[in-house]
Amino acid sequence: MDQLNKLKTMIRAASLALIVFLLQAASCDKEEEKEFVEVLPRMPVNISPPGETIGLGDTLWVNIDLPDTVEDYLTKKYYKAIDYDFFTSLMLLRLIGPTVDRGDQPAAASSFTFHARVGQVYDISSLSGKLKFDYSNSKYKAHVGLVAKQKGVFSLIMLYRGSENKMSYVNILDSKSGGKERLYWVQHINYILNNGDFHFALYEANCLVPPQLKADPIFKEEGFNTYTFEVK
Repeated sequence: MDQLNKLKTMIRAASLALIVFLLQAASCDKEEEKEFVEVLPRMPVNISPPGETIGLGDTLWVNIDLPDTVEDYLTKKYYKAIDYDFFTSLMLLRLIGPTVDRGDQPAAASSFTFHARVGQVYDISSLSGKLKFDYSNSKYKAHVGLVAKQKGVFSLIMLYRGSENKMSYVNILDSKSGGKERLYWVQHINYILNNGDFHFALYEANCLVPPQLKADPIFKEEGFNTYTFEVK
């Protein structure tokens, strides 16, 4: 009887091990059916007035009108992004000198009053406010005014803060990928400020720019997300 009980125990243990193995294999198969794809959306941003200078009490307008079929800088393909947050903040710095690194320039969101005509700006701190787009009729829109309350040289930085968030797209099952589920994720957004006219000379005259950044070919073409202006 002892040998029979031992045999039954061994059979149960082997069966349990087989079940665990099969569950693990099924889990691995499911993971292998997913394909993770990085995308780098391009977001044109219009800032007006376009000149380097505004007056005290004047309003700097930030306008975004983006179709939900967004262009990917990496592949030049277009993807349908449905009701995505874009995790964008409007950050403001006061620039105090060409030898001062960007990280040491003082926060300046409190030097402006935020006025949103389209979309919302929320969680406003001394440094930034979070931008919520209006999504309707297949477009993402935001129209935000920054009313200047103090004089000085300032930089408006379009900041993507959602590096681990995933985009949700239409048609994530692509027959060309062998039936795998594609999950698109965003690590960075290329904010195209006034088609590249973001007053880089004024920025460089009032903030330290590391040489390695200037050597990057996309630094000023696509990757520089900073608009500099002076309030007089």
